[in-house]
Amino acid sequence: MLLDTDFIIDVMAGQEGAVAALDDLEATAEPQFISSVTLFELHHSIARVDQPDERREKIEAVLDDRPVLDADTQVMKTAGQTHGRLVAEGNEVGPLDVIIAATDLVHSESVLSANEKDFSRVLSALESSSDVELVTYEK
Repeated sequence: MLLDTDFIIDVMAGQEGAVAALDDLEATAEPQFISSVTLFELHHSIARVDQPDERREKIEAVLDDRPVLDADTQVMKTAGQTHGRLVAEGNEVGPLDVIIAATDLVHSESVLSANEKDFSRVLSALESSSDVELVTYEK
């Protein structure tokens, strides 16, 4: 299961639905991963807060022991083609969400996110997206 950036942020904030979803996921012992995009977004946030050391500690605690799935060449090709298709259809989604969804597809992982609006659009545009499931939680 690939954990989306918004999900990680909600867990760090103690958001009830996200914490419950994490508890459920950990009870199943299903492997948990993050995307290299999520790593980028979380570390980007450190520079934008008043207490960067506290933010860094929270990030490290949540990311501990969760392997990173890289946005490698195949992921980026898939993401580029998908993002281009969405833009051409007038259905643009942020490129970072497209890269995360492409990471899901290339690695045959489902994604855990509350961002159902964007991820459902991206997954429907991805070729062979039937291999990927969007798992949501209550915000």
